Amino acid sequence: MRRSVPSVSSVIILRTTAGTDQGRAREDERDGGYPNRVAVPSPPATGPSHHVRDPERVNQKEDAVLALNRDQVHTELLAAPSSYRRLIDAATPARLRQRTAGTRWTNQEMLFHLLLGYLVVRNLLPLVSLLSRLPPWVGRGFAAMLDATARPFHLMNYVGSVLGGQTLYLPRMARMFDRACAALARRLDRSTDADLARSMPFPKRWDPFFTDHMSLLDLYHYPWQHFECHRRQLTLDVPNGPGTG
Repeated sequence: MRRSVPSVSSVIILRTTAGTDQGRAREDERDGGYPNRVAVPSPPATGPSHHVRDPERVNQKEDAVLALNRDQVHTELLAAPSSYRRLIDAATPARLRQRTAGTRWTNQEMLFHLLLGYLVVRNLLPLVSLLSRLPPWVGRGFAAMLDATARPFHLMNYVGSVLGGQTLYLPRMARMFDRACAALARRLDRSTDADLARSMPFPKRWDPFFTDHMSLLDLYHYPWQHFECHRRQLTLDVPNGPGTG
C-alpha cells in the first residue's frame, strides 16, 4: 500500500477468483507469503456520506456502513501531516532499520508506504470520477480486471515501498506528505455533494479497506484508514505503537 520518486503508475499494475468466499479464503491463505500481507481483521464497509445523496449503484449487501461526512474527512486530511511528522521525528537510524510488526518492511520502508497511500489516492480520484460516469458494466469489468491481477499488484506494492523507502530522505517524504494532503483537502473542498456521491466497483483483493463499491468520499477517507492501520505496525518509540519504550 512508499533515486527519484517512483511513478505511482509504476507501482499500481493491472487472478480472477471464482467460487465461493470459502474458496477465496483458501486462496488468501495459500498466498500468505505475500511480503506485504497484513494480518488485520477486515474493516467495516464504508458507504456514502449521510450528508451526500445516496448513489443508486451502492452495494446494499454490506451490513456495516460507516457514516462519513465531508468535515470528518477534511479533518483527517489536515491531521495526517502532523501525525506523520511525529513518526519521522521518532525515527532514529537504528529504529529505521528495524523490521515492522507483521510485515517484511523496515520502519523506513513503511514510512514511505504510508506516504504512498496518499499519493495513490491523489492519482486515483480522477480515474474513479471518470469511470463512475460510464455505464455500470465498465466499472465492473475494470474492478474484475484489477482483482485478477492482485498477486502481481501485491508484489509491486511491496517492491515499490522498498525502493521508495531506501532512496528518499525523511525530510523529503514529509514535504511530499504535506503537499499530498493539502492537495486532497483542496480538491475535497471544491467537490460538490454530487461529486462525492459518485461511486464504482472496487477490487476487494487489492486492499483490506476496499469494499465492493466505493464512493469518491470513501476514497478520500481510505488513506487515513490505511495510515492508521500501518502506523500501528511501526516499531518506533512513539505512543500507541509496538515499539514504545
